[in-house]
Amino acid sequence: QIAQDNLAASKFEDEILELMGKIEAQEVALKALEQEAIQVGAEVAAQKAEIETKAEGLRGQLAALERSI
Repeated sequence: QIAQDNLAASKFEDEILELMGKIEAQEVALKALEQEAIQVGAEVAAQKAEIETKAEGLRGQLAALERSI
């Protein structure tokens, strides 16, 4: 009985170690995705600022055009 219990415990230990390895790999992948999301967010913010700047310039041009008409 003890030998069977030891064998079962050994199998559980192996499974736990395997799962811990998978979790660690997923944590690394998650951190990479988080960094990518941060980078994409920064790119979106930069594009938004650029669009807003261009829109402001176009509004100014439109106002000047309307005054000249």
